[in-house]
Amino acid sequence: MRSRPNYFGFGLYSKPIYPAGIFKSAVHYVNGSFSGYLLLANANGNDYILLVLLDYREVPFYLNGTLNLTHHIALGNMKYEFLRFVIPNISEGRHDVFIGVFPGPYSTEEQDPHVLYGFRLQIISGSPLLRLPTFEHPQVCTRNNTELDAYVLLTDTPCDNTLWYMASLKANSTLRHFAILGNTRDNVQTFALVRLLDYRQVPIGNRSVYFGYLYKNEIVSIPLSMNIPKRGTHRLILLYFSYPYENLEYPLGIENVNLRFINEQSNVLILHVG
Repeated sequence: MRSRPNYFGFGLYSKPIYPAGIFKSAVHYVNGSFSGYLLLANANGNDYILLVLLDYREVPFYLNGTLNLTHHIALGNMKYEFLRFVIPNISEGRHDVFIGVFPGPYSTEEQDPHVLYGFRLQIISGSPLLRLPTFEHPQVCTRNNTELDAYVLLTDTPCDNTLWYMASLKANSTLRHFAILGNTRDNVQTFALVRLLDYRQVPIGNRSVYFGYLYKNEIVSIPLSMNIPKRGTHRLILLYFSYPYENLEYPLGIENVNLRFINEQSNVLILHVG
């Protein structure tokens, strides 16, 4: 299994100065765009995919002046780099933003399932109106397992807890799979579920994002399917975000734990097609 790169660092900064430029607030007021600097650093040479989710939908953003939906960055040994980013065209209202990075995105080895890192922020542009989505309650599995905390697993069997790392498939067929979610922490936990194929967002059924909720000690199974892509090696990814649109700010004097470097729940399945 391939784990995280050694001595990997990822930071969010208002200016390219360490440590003075570190953002210290989780809520930002902007006028149509949000900008800053991303710090990537590692001891061993590695490459990365960077992406931005605005309201849990992947959006294009500028990185060092280039506009793309995702950006591929390679670093040599013992290297670090400040990268200027701009998220343009943020509409009026209050938004959730996630800025994330996948280390070693094109590795074909079995990977640690939790390979996505990033920062969650709230952006307010103009009037701070918040339009909440409809949260659904998925199908509950018949068994409960209190040893499993909030998580996401991508499996080929409903209500299974066996992690699926790799699959060999035929082209022009349908891949049926399941998102297994669990909650042992709170009486009710809301979540946003996002699916990516080769780091590009793909719908979950007839919706871009699956918004749902779980009661305590529930395990649920969400059936999913998709057409198999063209021949080659592909990556199918599920991302799980707990408590979308909850207020990220804390009272003065309380550490803002939501702004720290976090490890979002994710699961990567390598698809060998044809």
